[in-house]
Amino acid sequence: MTAKKRKRTGHTSRPVGDARKPRPAAGKTATAAKASHDPVGLQESLPGFFERSSPKAVYAVLMIMTTFAGIVVYRDYLTFTNLFLFKDIGSDTLNIFYPKYVHVADYFREYGVAMWSFCEGMGQNIYPGSIASPIGWFHLILGREFLAYGLGYEAAIKVLVMASLAFFYLNLVFECRYTALVGALIFSFSGYLVASGTWYGHGTKAVYFVFALYCFERLYKRNSWILFPFAILLSLGSQLYFYGIFFFLYTCFRYISDSERFDTRDFGLLWTKLAVIGFLAILISSPFAAAIVRILQSPRVSGDLTYTNTLAESPIFALADASHYATVILRTFSSDLLGTGSAYRGWYNYLEAPAFYCGILTLVLFPQVVRTLNQKQTIVYAVFLGIWIVIIIFPYFRYAFYLFRGDYYKSALSMFVPFTLIFYSMRALRHIRRTGTINVPLLIATVIGLLLLLHFPYFGDSSPVNRDLQLLISVLVVVYAAMCYVMATGTAVLRGRIQWVLLAVMCGELIWLSSITVNDREALTSKEFESRTGYNDYTVEALDYIESVDSDFYRIEKYYSSTPANFANSSDGKVFGYYGTPSYSSFNQKFYIRFLRDTEIIRPDQETDTRWAPGVGGRPVLMAVCGVKYSLSKDENPEIVTTGYADEIALFNDVKVLKNRLFLPMGFTYDMFITRSEFLALRKFQKDAALLEAFVIEDEDKHHFEGFSSRDPATITQNFRRSSYQRLLQDSPRSLMKISEHSHNTIRGSIETEKRRLLFFSIPYDSNWSARIDGEPATVHLVNCGFSGVIVEPGHHDIALEYRQPLLKERLAVSAITVIACCCIAFVQRRRDIQSSQSNATDDSAASSPLT
Repeated sequence: MTAKKRKRTGHTSRPVGDARKPRPAAGKTATAAKASHDPVGLQESLPGFFERSSPKAVYAVLMIMTTFAGIVVYRDYLTFTNLFLFKDIGSDTLNIFYPKYVHVADYFREYGVAMWSFCEGMGQNIYPGSIASPIGWFHLILGREFLAYGLGYEAAIKVLVMASLAFFYLNLVFECRYTALVGALIFSFSGYLVASGTWYGHGTKAVYFVFALYCFERLYKRNSWILFPFAILLSLGSQLYFYGIFFFLYTCFRYISDSERFDTRDFGLLWTKLAVIGFLAILISSPFAAAIVRILQSPRVSGDLTYTNTLAESPIFALADASHYATVILRTFSSDLLGTGSAYRGWYNYLEAPAFYCGILTLVLFPQVVRTLNQKQTIVYAVFLGIWIVIIIFPYFRYAFYLFRGDYYKSALSMFVPFTLIFYSMRALRHIRRTGTINVPLLIATVIGLLLLLHFPYFGDSSPVNRDLQLLISVLVVVYAAMCYVMATGTAVLRGRIQWVLLAVMCGELIWLSSITVNDREALTSKEFESRTGYNDYTVEALDYIESVDSDFYRIEKYYSSTPANFANSSDGKVFGYYGTPSYSSFNQKFYIRFLRDTEIIRPDQETDTRWAPGVGGRPVLMAVCGVKYSLSKDENPEIVTTGYADEIALFNDVKVLKNRLFLPMGFTYDMFITRSEFLALRKFQKDAALLEAFVIEDEDKHHFEGFSSRDPATITQNFRRSSYQRLLQDSPRSLMKISEHSHNTIRGSIETEKRRLLFFSIPYDSNWSARIDGEPATVHLVNCGFSGVIVEPGHHDIALEYRQPLLKERLAVSAITVIACCCIAFVQRRRDIQSSQSNATDDSAASSPLT
């Protein structure tokens, strides 16, 4: 059969193989010699289990080893001695993630898919909640009752999933089962998955990253693209940007290094496939695009309180301080050489510092990759590695890589750098096994260099380095180097056995170091979780009491934190299910933050305040404007009571229930306004009085409020006594809305007013809120520096507010149609490939017959 008649089903480049053809050792048979000269490395020189067994058998060995290691590492969490919730530097597990997961699970059971939530600050869009991620489905299934107990199992499952995906990926790349097994073990206990995984989402990102690598390799090697759109779907949010950069570099790296010559047409075809797949992924993910929009609109990303200007003004080639480079080096040996959790003493903090640990074997093997490369590949591999080195050495390039949004390594570099080290070292391992050769001088130099880097006195006499761990790693460096030497130069029997010894040692290393990372932490015990403390304190009874006596819409201010963590928390509303005003979130609602800034509750120049938003608890008048009707306190003499702003109405153990004397319902009216520029010019507490007297409009929106009176800022009350506020509240002419129905996404009620007024709602402004007055659409205006309002005419009116994701049904339909179309195309392509293979087999059989 002619070459033209044959049809390839994969990429035209050859698979990753060794650039140098090995020479057969003396005494080898012709067959063995032929095997060792295989240009694509499909045969291996070591006889034994890994060469005779199928990939399924080797994968079974991987699963047994990973399961055993996972059980040992996470044993305390699997047996519920401890819960995978941390009180130390990892307190975000208790203060952000656990409250979020509990709230979304409760929300899903009561209302369905999460949309708007009044438990997040004063209200925020939380769509799509957990439905866009398989990990989120796990949380929804567990629910409030079992979530805390399931988080340890979730972490262990991620290890198993990571091992599986890494094995499939590496086996596709290197076509070597043993190499895939070793690399998969390293991936599954890498620093970013295990250490950063104690912040939950970062471990999930690591798994999704390797899944994306596997999907790309299926496209690149087998022309199988069906999974790749779903890998992109799982990367929604900031990861989509990082994946875009990485896969651009990785695609160039793989194609140029694998191809004997650069084929512009072939490379363009590959990128065309990626572009089409990206477009399909956008269509599939269209129902969840709101998640990206929410992040982009948050003050942390798009506001004027970010780190952008500060970081962008850094000198381009300026160096970081010495502790930064010391941390980069030492955290490549272990995540815990500089301390674990809150005991960490390196650069920045335990999460956001480099998490480059990816096995000591990786560091020993990594330099040996040069022996496997030809001249062109050496340049390509050096450039790919050099990009990460430049980003590490010069902070400006790292800031730019993160779009000047932060000074850290999480979410991207702590995955990409270890991946590069693993990829290079696994190629070197495959070469050693296949050729039976190793560069001994380079190996010796590597051992000496690693020991010098490990023991260099970076911090002088006050070094935070863990000496016992340092000694263990030193021994491992020497042991791995010896085993690599034996694997390359020993007899066939010895080389076969050393493979198992290496696996055993490596498994021990991964268990030992990962156990330190996971278990030398201040974790919440099951006993603590089930006691009458933390999120199970007497707040539960206090809230039950309030709910039993008042079914109206109101907010509650809580003057203590129930978190069992060592750091205070502003997310109690999500755990206990009440409407509050504080919020601790990475991406708070921008208009909520705008209101807090304009009223001088948070500092105007501090980006961190946009995440640790304290709410209005210290400002009784603003509490009234924002609908705060009750307060909870554990103080013996609560200040809000002693100053006359609230009365104690109930006591549950140490929790006092207070009813605020100053209170306005969700909907109340104004008949005068001041502009925002006038409001910002007022004194701090004068602003509180202003919000009782007049509503604030945007300077450019005056034309929307013709007929309303303008309040003279100079005459706004400056007497800040409680009696003055009480008089303002009682004497100011206003109509109040009677609420008949309320939920997170719907508010209905009625109001009667004798003149044209602005009906104000303490709901942070969001264009997805719609209003109807007597069944007719009404415009929702941005008022009071970040809230919502509608204009009502004289008379009696029925009011309805509703929150909906725009065109959600249409976007779901587009997603479903795209998924069905992808499946149909993949099915047709699969049938054609099978028919082509059968045709090729028939032609080859005919060509080899005696008659031919």
